[in-house]
Amino acid sequence: MAAGRRITLAPGLRKRQRADGTWAYEFDTFKRESSGKIEQRRTTLTEITSDEEALEMWGALRRDVRQGKLPVPKGDLRLDDLWAELLAELKRDVERGTLAEGTLRNYKGDWANHVRPYFDNCRVKDISHRELIDWLKFVEDKPGRGLDEHGRPNTMSAYSVNNAWNVVRNLMRFAFEREYLPTNPCLRVPRKNKPVQQPRRSYVIRANETILHDDELTTLLDYMRSKEEPFVGAATLLAYTGMRLREGTGLRPADHVGSRILLGEQLLPLRKGEAPRYGKRKEERLGIFKRLYRVVPVMPRLEQELVLQSLREPEGSRFLFTAVESPGSRPIDGATLTRAIARSGERSGVGRITPKDLRRTAACIFAAAGIERQVASQILGHTPEVYDASYARAWADEREQEKVVSMLTDYRFGLVDEEEL
Repeated sequence: MAAGRRITLAPGLRKRQRADGTWAYEFDTFKRESSGKIEQRRTTLTEITSDEEALEMWGALRRDVRQGKLPVPKGDLRLDDLWAELLAELKRDVERGTLAEGTLRNYKGDWANHVRPYFDNCRVKDISHRELIDWLKFVEDKPGRGLDEHGRPNTMSAYSVNNAWNVVRNLMRFAFEREYLPTNPCLRVPRKNKPVQQPRRSYVIRANETILHDDELTTLLDYMRSKEEPFVGAATLLAYTGMRLREGTGLRPADHVGSRILLGEQLLPLRKGEAPRYGKRKEERLGIFKRLYRVVPVMPRLEQELVLQSLREPEGSRFLFTAVESPGSRPIDGATLTRAIARSGERSGVGRITPKDLRRTAACIFAAAGIERQVASQILGHTPEVYDASYARAWADEREQEKVVSMLTDYRFGLVDEEEL
């Protein structure tokens, strides 16, 4: 029998073999600190020498726990206590700048509206993957806003169900990492039962109206190169990579490696008088896929513009695109870039353009180039479902329309040519 062997006698109670062959009996307790964090403690029963004595002592400890004399062992941790511990961790993430305040507000709302009422402060270890499947079905069937075509209340949207699922998924992962659970039950939920992220209706409606053709994009960038030179580099980046606004404005020279960009973090909203802060990328916060970097290829047109941009910036600049009033030391503000793009679009005759329009244009460029949907969606930082339904949908609709017009032009609907008579 090898030294160091462990045997579990009861939940939270086990015996460990010492180097000399004797056994030491251990149990786990919790201690809540003033900050709200629950600290796990491991206690050794020094006077216990047999399994019978250990189990008897363990029974007495459990009675003291039920009477409130001792902290709760981790096997009996309640859901409210787990949420309080996770909430304290999330608040520290907000203070460090790695989590947006809006995300924390959404977590609190989904916890209070969808998670807590269903599970009713049960023990964490009682939540199985079957319970999670039943809960997802319950949330999907909850009444939503408005009425459907039959006059019945709509159920919750897939977007809301996905947000509620994120709260439960983070709770279970947090419990597993703290060893409150032996396994993560979320990993056993079948893919068919998990909510599928879907685009908002506004994305789908506007997608057909805001795609820029090659000549329109060229006109816009040429105008910005002559009239809005400080912003043309960032606009070209958004148009040919599909980055989100704060992802592009927060790029640093070290992020541009060869013919690709390694996107690791996203710039948080700038605050006057404070240094720029970085946090998780949006797909990392939503849990779409976990990667240290998102690899974005650099097209030849963008490569030429980045070379020109490096000449515009002072030597030793901390960012690829810096503010006009603080060259080299502070990134360009997203609102300033948005106004410059919209102003250039109207004055060049293309129309009012937003950074979201340039993102859709990049998705259509990827689709027209024949890039696989899985690869294109990862470049954009989205799931393939959102890429198909929102961003690349405009390109697909346009190809379908051109095909229909071509067929109708060539086909004469059974009319007989007079020369054939």
